[in-house]
Amino acid sequence: MAHIKPVPQINQDFDPRLLMMVIFQNIVWIVTLLLISVTTAFLLIRYTQPIYQTKSIIQLTSDSNKQKSNIIEGTSQLYADDIAKQVELLRSSVFIQRVIEKLALDVSYFNKGNIIDFEMYKQSPYTIEYEVIDKKIFGVPVYVRFSGTVAEVFYKIKNNETKRTVGLGVWVDFPEFRLKINPDYEKLEKVKGDFYFIINDPTKHILKYKTNLKVKVLNEAAKTIEITLEDNNPVKAADFVNGMAKEFEVFHTEKQQESANNVIAYIDRTLGLVTEKLSENEKKLSGLTRLFEDGALLPMETDINNQTQILFELENAKLKLELELQLLDNILQKEKFSSADIYEQLVILSGTETEKYLSPILNQIRNLLARKEDIAYNVTPNSKAFDAIDYQIRIQKDALVQSAKTIREVYNNRLNTINENISKLKAILLPQMGSEKGDTSNIELAKLRRIQAINEKYYNSLIDKRTEYMLAKEGYVPEYQILQYAVTPELPIAPDRQLIIISSLAGWLILSLILILLKYLFFDEILAISDIAKYTDAPILGMVHKYKEDIPISQLVIDKKPKGLIAEAFRTIRANLQFLNNAPGSKVIAITSTISGEGKTFVTINLAGILAFTGSRVVLLDCDLRKPKIHLGFETDNNVGMSTILSGQSGIEDCIKPSKLNNLDFITAGPPPPNPSELLLSSKMNELLEFLRKNYDYVVVDNPPVGVVSDAIAVMTKADFPIYVFRSEYSRRFFINNLNHLRHESKIGNLSVVLNGVDLQKAGKYGYGYSYNYGYSYGYGRSYAYGYGYGYGYGYGYGYGYGYGYGYGYYDQEKGIDKKEPFYIRLFRRKLPKSNAES
Repeated sequence: MAHIKPVPQINQDFDPRLLMMVIFQNIVWIVTLLLISVTTAFLLIRYTQPIYQTKSIIQLTSDSNKQKSNIIEGTSQLYADDIAKQVELLRSSVFIQRVIEKLALDVSYFNKGNIIDFEMYKQSPYTIEYEVIDKKIFGVPVYVRFSGTVAEVFYKIKNNETKRTVGLGVWVDFPEFRLKINPDYEKLEKVKGDFYFIINDPTKHILKYKTNLKVKVLNEAAKTIEITLEDNNPVKAADFVNGMAKEFEVFHTEKQQESANNVIAYIDRTLGLVTEKLSENEKKLSGLTRLFEDGALLPMETDINNQTQILFELENAKLKLELELQLLDNILQKEKFSSADIYEQLVILSGTETEKYLSPILNQIRNLLARKEDIAYNVTPNSKAFDAIDYQIRIQKDALVQSAKTIREVYNNRLNTINENISKLKAILLPQMGSEKGDTSNIELAKLRRIQAINEKYYNSLIDKRTEYMLAKEGYVPEYQILQYAVTPELPIAPDRQLIIISSLAGWLILSLILILLKYLFFDEILAISDIAKYTDAPILGMVHKYKEDIPISQLVIDKKPKGLIAEAFRTIRANLQFLNNAPGSKVIAITSTISGEGKTFVTINLAGILAFTGSRVVLLDCDLRKPKIHLGFETDNNVGMSTILSGQSGIEDCIKPSKLNNLDFITAGPPPPNPSELLLSSKMNELLEFLRKNYDYVVVDNPPVGVVSDAIAVMTKADFPIYVFRSEYSRRFFINNLNHLRHESKIGNLSVVLNGVDLQKAGKYGYGYSYNYGYSYGYGRSYAYGYGYGYGYGYGYGYGYGYGYGYGYYDQEKGIDKKEPFYIRLFRRKLPKSNAES
């Protein structure tokens, strides 16, 4: 026995003809996928909200203010030198909120469309003023329909709908908010449609812009930053980006001027106090001066004057210490320090003795506060980074307080010593001045002059400081410049028409290829004789063409057109049976298939009929006791038959019935028995076959499908010509395993094959053809060549042959055989079997 190739579960060989057939069989799905892809692309392009992109470029120029005073250089370095900090600032929610507030983007106005709505940024025919009462109103569309001098306002929150007619230009109370509608009648006449507005949720609105905003360092060496925004409204996108650039300038200006403003305010307060003291001293000094000028007081002697000078110096030292102590008390009273407080203290300490002790600590605290402000743009307040900074600030503040207390204690000791010396000196001077008829007025006059000189010096110093800070504030130049302003984009970046079209077509192509690939790999239908011959060594008797017309109930078609293709196909099978076994005597032909629907009954009846055409006596047996059909084909009853014969209820001759064809008799299946397998295996079956062999030339048996029940195997083993029927485009390839099993395991070695229901039109369309050589040498040869590319070749030792084809008049042309098969039949072929496949 030759090696038989196993039937694979998937197609392992590439067959271009099969591939073409699979493509044409699934052309409807391919076209459907194409339509879906095209429709999807159209809907995406037509009804997707366009997205516009605009950008601006700014450049940091930290060198622009190097010639200015170093008064506020701490903030200058803090906010201008680190480009990464500026990027995080621009991305921060706090900064975006400032821009939203400046551009009044808290309310969005829309014009409702049929499918998509359009935002009417700067084009709305009305504006609103509102006061939120309940946050539920955030994000809810509030519809406005204008009618003359009134408008109908309605909105829906969950299942609660609110509707009210309101006047224009007046405040109206709603459950969730107060509303005032300000119409633009000129625009209302031009713009028509259904309008609605949305009061945006601040948190979600900021998040929306933060998501669509991209800020990146364009060139670190050049210190350039690119701001990009994507939005559905091109005008709003450009305004927002330009608004960010302008707000960036405002933000930096505020930060740069913050410390200067705080210091100037403190200087103004201090100037007020000093001015009051100067006025008070001026009055006292003026009164004493008039007394000396009028001669009421006499000037002091030289020795007394020297001692008085020492007293004045002690008084001056006492005054300075008191000022130093006042500054220390001011520092110790501060529980919390801001950046502005630090700058204020640094300015106040400028020129004092305490400055050299406390300035380093204050500068350290200032730097820590600056770092804390930077971190605030990148992390949440609960971050561990904040805890670390706060811990360092607390350590420095503790050090500041401890240092201030220590210095204050030293100053108090010095002040006590000075007070003691002043008291001793006064005790010496007062008696002397009294004996020389002097008076304490001389001392008081000198003291007032000294205090006046100190206050004037302090006043002038404050005026100089104030002027310096005012110049620095007014002369501040922004430390960046705009290199590129955002412009209103004309074309959207999305949806990208070209990309959508290419993607849709690519998706269609990929899905189609996957569909075809899967259909091809798992295609397991038998199409042609070559599909059978590839996996079995069983001889193939021939093929029966698909019958295009409705098959009659009798399923006998060879008598309708004796010269047709169907009749000739059965003649070919009859001839090939002769080649297989040409021994004299009666022959038993047993026919089966794998499952119902492959056409075994059709083949059985027509093969019996073609044998009867030769004048041979033929009897047809219906051994499909479970699902009999022969009685239907010959339009007779099924009261008696095989079941009654094998069970001994009827005689053989009583059950034989003649058909309308000469020489063709038949025996029906009879009533369905409870034990069909046992009846077919009984000795009665052998006796029946022997009886029929003696009275008929051919006994043709229609057996049940062997893939469903095993009833047929017993009869197949007794047959001279066991035949296995497959149906083209219906039978599965793995059915061939049943054929091989019967030949080699069940020892039915003479089992042959007939392929039923072959569509000639598809054979010509996909290029299928057949040529088989069985190697039987019977002394003569025969060859057939059908149209549409079909052909049989049998080599038996001689070269004799003849050929025929469509259009040559030798045979009748089958009706509809060359016509295009109807679309619905091709689409639902498996659901609507139309050909010779009734059983």
